[in-house]
Amino acid sequence: MSRDALVVGISNYTHLNPLGEVPANDAEAIAQILESGSSPFKVTRLPAVIDNTNDALKTGVKTKVLLNQLETALEQLFNPEGKNHPDTALFYFSGHGIYKKERGYLATSDTDPNGNDCGYRLTDLLELVVKKSPIKRQIIWLDCCNSGSLIVLNGDQNGYSRCFVTSSREHEEAFQLASGSHGVLTDAILKGLEQEQGGDCIDTLSLCAYINRHLRDVDKTYPQRPLFLNVGEPLDLIYRKDDIHFHTIIYLNRY
Repeated sequence: MSRDALVVGISNYTHLNPLGEVPANDAEAIAQILESGSSPFKVTRLPAVIDNTNDALKTGVKTKVLLNQLETALEQLFNPEGKNHPDTALFYFSGHGIYKKERGYLATSDTDPNGNDCGYRLTDLLELVVKKSPIKRQIIWLDCCNSGSLIVLNGDQNGYSRCFVTSSREHEEAFQLASGSHGVLTDAILKGLEQEQGGDCIDTLSLCAYINRHLRDVDKTYPQRPLFLNVGEPLDLIYRKDDIHFHTIIYLNRY
């Protein structure tokens, strides 16, 4: 079983308000936990820089991510060349999100809304994963403002299993914790992936249930509501033991 992940944290923007180190820290924390466990993801970081302390890659704070770089990385993740594509593809994004003229966008470092350039369209992301991708197991986590317009799948999913989580509805902002450590959604994802439970692994269904409870009961003071879309079978995320197993329950669940 092969599992690939693209983890994006954009902190450096030219035309939008700076977000400090939080997006880069968010992305790096997600990358590290996905790389852990007995069946780790192969993680691509964007932007990626060399950490001189251990000569390894980490998510850069000052390095910019341009629109064409994000487009290329997403194509490589969800629609890779050749026949040996991964079983599972996971995309995580932390940064600015924009909603304009009833469309949602992921803002890259060169995004300039005043110049009618709002970034990467979520409709393009949906077309990529729904119409083009040969990968049947797809996971998308978006921790940015106005990300809820991703949750629009309807009808027959043609054998695909998907888990989409957005930090807010399409017209809502997304927030950082008051401590400034992480985005609200990312903090819940990290806690959900680290939770102790009786089974051998944490899957997408148990993670979504945890996030929903956490943001409803613990971080309920933040004025944002996450959206969830789970289609097909639950997808295993973090394995607690060496014996890997797969779920076969088919479900369609929207919180």
